[in-house]
Amino acid sequence: MSASLEALIDFIRENHTIEEIVGGSGCVSWVSQVEDAETARSLEPGTLAVTSGLVVKTDNELDELIKALSESRAAGLIITSGLTPTEKLIPLFRM
Repeated sequence: MSASLEALIDFIRENHTIEEIVGGSGCVSWVSQVEDAETARSLEPGTLAVTSGLVVKTDNELDELIKALSESRAAGLIITSGLTPTEKLIPLFRM
């Protein structure tokens, strides 16, 4: 079973502040915590990734993570750190 990216983001907004950096749409099949590019490359297409910034400590490392998520056809990324991405390859949100 999958849900739309928009529906999941709306659900999160009910209880949390979430900023849209790069919007998008699509189906989400799974949500997974991801902290590095190697793990991101192994995700199934349609996964909505969440990163806390525990491993990704610089904007450049965040951009590498985004590139890897794009390669795996991730549904998007929720960033829970203060990092600022320059890569805009997938839907991006900040909490």
